[in-house]
Amino acid sequence: MSKKLDNIAIWGIIIVVAGIGTLTYLSHLSAQKHIGEWTATSPIRFLSKAQQHLNEHEPYECVENIHKAIKLIKTIEYYGDKTVNKYLENSINDLTRIVEEIEGDEISIKDVNMALFEALNAVAYAELMISEHDLDNNDHQKAIFLLQTTLSALKKSTRYIQPEDGFNEERLISEVKSAIEYLNSSNQSSQYDFSEINQEMEEVLERVNLEQTL
Repeated sequence: MSKKLDNIAIWGIIIVVAGIGTLTYLSHLSAQKHIGEWTATSPIRFLSKAQQHLNEHEPYECVENIHKAIKLIKTIEYYGDKTVNKYLENSINDLTRIVEEIEGDEISIKDVNMALFEALNAVAYAELMISEHDLDNNDHQKAIFLLQTTLSALKKSTRYIQPEDGFNEERLISEVKSAIEYLNSSNQSSQYDFSEINQEMEEVLERVNLEQTL
């Protein structure tokens, strides 16, 4: 009888420990789904600083900021899906190529501008998609915050293109603004159809990738 009670006690301990482990794991997964403010906003800031240092003929500082942006973009990949991560990875590859050009003193301003434009749009698309997931999970305020970050990245990206380049960033900016205004004026359970914005974001990034291969 004593042995039977001992076995029951052991199994009880195992079940409790397993339960705690499961709860900890699920809590960890939940935390992973929520991108932090620093991770969300800092790539935009570092990419802008990189351009500023390049304009001021400070290549070392420019490269340093690109490396910081790349590190954070890799972190954003952790929160993205397969589609988003493809564009993030493309932007990382092109930023890495720009670093090599700068370090080799073979700087093409056109290449730099296109790589920065691509990276900012990739980050914007990633955070747009994460925002959509947050909204699906009823995290209304987090979704709005990430949409605001998306808007910031899109606005910054317009610095690196000309009207004749044919990228319709202003339309995307307007649509993201409309989404923010709608969600700010609606109740906490409101949803929003991002499908059109998502499609337009992908079209921009696909076009950038095509031009990078020409």
